Amino acid sequence: MKVSITPVREALKRLEKDGLVEIIPNNGAIVITFTLRDIIELYDLRRQLECLAVELLAERTNEKLLDELGEICDESDSYLKKET
Repeated sequence: MKVSITPVREALKRLEKDGLVEIIPNNGAIVITFTLRDIIELYDLRRQLECLAVELLAERTNEKLLDELGEICDESDSYLKKET
């Protein structure tokens, strides 16, 4: 792919630090397998973060912003309907 090894190596080190890849010396990198429990915990954490984001938005919002967000949602829905 004509890519220098340095950025690839750095990317793999970051992925290893994040727990997504295991680097085996003189052998390569292996993607970590997630268990069903891992996936459920990740989605639960995401749900909690999204709920917190909505709560914070609700505390700091105004009608104009809500109208703009509604328009964005409507636009997204129309694009999704075109794809199907």
